Amino acid sequence: MSIIPNISTQPRKHTISEPKTDNLIRGIIFAALGLFLASVATCDILSILRWIFLSIGIISFIIGSYKLTQYRNSCIQYKNYTPQWDKSMGIFDQFAKELNDWYADNTPPSICDQDTSYFLKLQNDRLKDKNIHMIQYISPSKSDAIGTHTISNKTKWYTANRSFESVDKHLAFQKNGETIYKHNTEETMYETIIHSPNESELEHLLITCPNCGASCYVSELTGGCRYCNTQFQITDLFPRVTNLFFVKMASTATNSSVMHKIIGTCIGGIFIIMFPFILADHSIALPFGLLFDYAISVLIGGMCGILLTFYVLIASLFANGGRKRIPLFRSLAAKGTIKRTLSQYDRYFSFEKFEG
Repeated sequence: MSIIPNISTQPRKHTISEPKTDNLIRGIIFAALGLFLASVATCDILSILRWIFLSIGIISFIIGSYKLTQYRNSCIQYKNYTPQWDKSMGIFDQFAKELNDWYADNTPPSICDQDTSYFLKLQNDRLKDKNIHMIQYISPSKSDAIGTHTISNKTKWYTANRSFESVDKHLAFQKNGETIYKHNTEETMYETIIHSPNESELEHLLITCPNCGASCYVSELTGGCRYCNTQFQITDLFPRVTNLFFVKMASTATNSSVMHKIIGTCIGGIFIIMFPFILADHSIALPFGLLFDYAISVLIGGMCGILLTFYVLIASLFANGGRKRIPLFRSLAAKGTIKRTLSQYDRYFSFEKFEG
């Protein structure tokens, strides 16, 4: 057995790309340079040189403002963009879209097993009993342009794929027409997909009947379910989504974006705070004062931004959005505990098959 998992990635293409930081960096540089050159006009130099520096400074500042405006417009466009699931990418996207349809109009998913469908129905019935309406919508994460990752594991009975991808999850609960809870999070959605069954093990492979939900062997379902007499083809039974869960986890791109925003805000804040003091100090020429302000802003603002970023990212690890935190060591030992317990009742118990 290989230590390195058999992992593959299916890239996802977004119709609108993430805003390029090139425009932001160039805009800041041109604007800062323009402000510096314009400040030279306040020095005691030849009149013609004042006008030259002032003109070049104004032009440079206009170019910088244009670049910053471009970046701002692209940020607004990117913020308003919502990626859509693409069924042509495979069963992961198909089930994600069907899951959205289920929460929108109670259309039952067609490519998951009966256990998963039953869980969704129980969840819906439980909320109805409490007179609560749940609104949930998931979409591919804009900050993760990598795509869907899949870890494939070939077992004795079939091939099981654990597919996962970063998603934006929009969740809300309403009661009597009033929203009582609303939260948007970035999470990782996991789907377990079984496919390619071993034909020599069809007589020993138990699955749920897609029609009545009874547990039957695959060989029986291809000949007709013993309970509802419905006959199925292998293509009707596989592939199937047999497990679904979400893990709250921000992507690397999101964490990087948070870091850039915090550091940029700190640098800009220090510059704005220092600028009035530079203007009020007539003992130093304005161009040198601006250079000093730039240096202090980058050094102190950058350092404060990095420290604040670490604090924010560490604090986000403890923000579960009301969820119960599962202890790390207990979760690592769960596989062994389940296997030891159920092996007492079934000596042929397999955790891999149990996991789906």
